[in-house]
Amino acid sequence: MPETQLNLPLSEWTVLSLRPRGQHAVAHCETKLRGAKFLACSSIKLEAIENDAELKKVLACKQIIVTSPAAARFAAKSPVFSVMKKTCWFALGKGTSAVLEKSGITQIITPAEGSDSESLLALPDLQDIDGEDLGLITAPGGRGMIEPELIKRGAHVHVCHVYRRKPVTINHRQMRQLAQLDLPFAVLCSSHEVFESFWRQMPVTMRGKMNQGLWVSSSARLEGLIREAGIGNTTTSESARPADMLAHLIYVQTQQVR
Repeated sequence: MPETQLNLPLSEWTVLSLRPRGQHAVAHCETKLRGAKFLACSSIKLEAIENDAELKKVLACKQIIVTSPAAARFAAKSPVFSVMKKTCWFALGKGTSAVLEKSGITQIITPAEGSDSESLLALPDLQDIDGEDLGLITAPGGRGMIEPELIKRGAHVHVCHVYRRKPVTINHRQMRQLAQLDLPFAVLCSSHEVFESFWRQMPVTMRGKMNQGLWVSSSARLEGLIREAGIGNTTTSESARPADMLAHLIYVQTQQVR
């Protein structure tokens, strides 16, 4: 009998993942399941910050905000990490919530729509917080919007940085791979730090090449940043999770075919 060929939705596509070094495994697996070729390119890496004393203070709070899946993973690796039954956790997106659940946390509040700081700060449970002690597990850099807004609302904010972002040089071999990308290809971009560090290393000719692909961003704000850089073919996914970004890519290319 002849071998049956599955009609996978992205069989003609190549998917480029721009996640930090060592963070491509899920995107790779999800991409292969949908039939696309996969290429990983990292322009930053994540390094743990040993901050156990501050983490203890944060974990003592009854309400704790975690700003990314990486923040959740690095915090959970600390020897002082523990889960208190009465603690209410806030996750900046479904990916962060999923990592917290793997650590045994069940009481998690996540914005119903959006995965950015504005969506988190709009949650009803974070409005009337005058005099409350709130923990914030995050990384230095980023937008820095959450802490000052919580303080403005009267909260006492205890911050713990559990990792830092470090730049990584895109080597010549990776540049050749990018230059040889065939259409159609999509670029999965999950944060403005990732985009800026990647775009900064692209020569003018390579920027033209990358402009030919479809950029799938994880938020409307990030899509705006990508467009400001001169990239016109962009769209926004429901979240930064690879499965959601690829599902959105399938939806967009299906609409284009019609």
